[in-house]
Amino acid sequence: MTEKTENRSPRRRWRMHPSLVLERVGGVENYYAQQARKGLLLQSVGSFLDCFSVEAPREMRYRAEPCLDRREAKEGPDYDRRAFYAEAGWTYLGTGGELHFYSSPADSGAQELHTDPQDFAPVLRRQRRNSFWSMLVLGLLLLVLLGMIAAGYPPRPSDLFQLALLALCLGLLLPGLVR
Repeated sequence: MTEKTENRSPRRRWRMHPSLVLERVGGVENYYAQQARKGLLLQSVGSFLDCFSVEAPREMRYRAEPCLDRREAKEGPDYDRRAFYAEAGWTYLGTGGELHFYSSPADSGAQELHTDPQDFAPVLRRQRRNSFWSMLVLGLLLLVLLGMIAAGYPPRPSDLFQLALLALCLGLLLPGLVR
């Protein structure tokens, strides 16, 4: 092998983060496992984009675990929890939305993270409630914006841009205040 090919970093692909419908956490885990069977191994998880490395197809297991609070959603799980999961055979990949993601090769014999999914039912209910309020506020702002446009406001295109910017800012800020 030449020096040029040895020093080359692995190819990466970026994909949109799958829809995190909280009732379908298993569907998100299954999506990542399907990508691994196609040769796209999940390297890191973000709020909007996921990073995959292009490698030989293999069987992987992925688990999503809800964040327990806002601090954990921003900073990730604490050191003790990461160490505990690493001892159990799971690698922390990142936090997307309000879920932490872990991976393990299918043949590693890693222990399941949780045997009773009902342990996280209160956390998932809280997340679903927060998502509902966020979508409701954004929907109402959109209706107000469309009503203003239908009524003939704004008369100038620059006013339309300012109104859209205001609606975007309110849509991003208000759900944080509602929680």
